[in-house]
Amino acid sequence: DTVSPAAAASSLASSSSQPWNVANSTPLSHLFAMAKAGNVSKVMLRGSVVSYLHSMKSGSPQSQRWSQTTLPSKNSSILNELMSTLIQSGCDDITTLPESFWQRFVNGPAVMVLPFAYLAALYWMMRRLQKEQLGDGNDDDSFTIKTTTHNTTFDDVAGIDPSLQELTEVVNYIREPAAFHSVGAHPPRGILLYGRAGTGKTLLARAIAGEAGRKLTGKG
Repeated sequence: DTVSPAAAASSLASSSSQPWNVANSTPLSHLFAMAKAGNVSKVMLRGSVVSYLHSMKSGSPQSQRWSQTTLPSKNSSILNELMSTLIQSGCDDITTLPESFWQRFVNGPAVMVLPFAYLAALYWMMRRLQKEQLGDGNDDDSFTIKTTTHNTTFDDVAGIDPSLQELTEVVNYIREPAAFHSVGAHPPRGILLYGRAGTGKTLLARAIAGEAGRKLTGKG
């Protein structure tokens, strides 16, 4: 099949106008090979991305197309070698374009922001895990501390007979701690009430406070 000069010129103009949208990605060695053979007619650099217009066959401008490769970052020696090779082979159409917004962000602020963002995400995950372990999955840290006086006693709580003796000792310590200290006793620092919601943990805490004649402080 033959291609008319007008169609070839139109195809060449179309390929030359959109060098950054080409799908033909090549290794860096291909660019050096084309440059040394004198087949590269135009080069456009944007950051570390190099788009170059080269001919498929030597001396056949109708078969030119854009290809694209990437230079190693922070390696000026390779860039200098490439520029020298292109100039020596007769390619004098070399254009350097400003980096895109995304490239500037990745090479600049992102390098400084990402570590802090990672630490912030890690801190948030640790806080959330800690809340889940404590049985509080609510992310809202706003709460009130309420201190109230209750007249609830052990008689108002059903099903505590097996633990009544231990609870009575705790109440006696709260009432008269000096009597325990005089004999060298070390009562427990606290009591862990464990159970599902609605099993009477709060009611039992109120009963202990009521028996000891103390106020009950809790999260509301």
